[in-house]
Amino acid sequence: MNGFPQVRTIVLRHADQTRSTLRAYTDSRSPKCQEILKCNQAQLVFWSERLRWQLRVSVRASVYHEGEVVERAWASVSQSHASKDYLAKQAPGSAIVSDRHQEDFLDHQPVIHHLAVLNFEVICMDWLELGKDMHRRAQIDANGYRDWE
Repeated sequence: MNGFPQVRTIVLRHADQTRSTLRAYTDSRSPKCQEILKCNQAQLVFWSERLRWQLRVSVRASVYHEGEVVERAWASVSQSHASKDYLAKQAPGSAIVSDRHQEDFLDHQPVIHHLAVLNFEVICMDWLELGKDMHRRAQIDANGYRDWE
């Protein structure tokens, strides 16, 4: 959008504390895939209303369009209601056009999914607690170093 950085909402699907990685899924035709391929750095922001915590995570990002990682993810997703998100004939961001006859035809075609796996390697985190009387903040790097404010 006019050269501005793009903000995306994604659903976190997996976190691996030992490897310091996070994983999400998206449609492989989504513009975010091309953006990640151009610049493999991103920031993820998480918010907990209950804890009043914000966590900003700086990551190195990669996109998997095919292979074992994608097929394992698809085996899980294909059994859920979310599978429809990756079977749509139109790419994300396309104008929505409904053609029931075409949809009926597509129902009898081989299943071709558009699932991509986004893998995020954590570089560092910025944790912020918004307390009633005082805020606390810590910056945590890949070695576990904490810088408290």
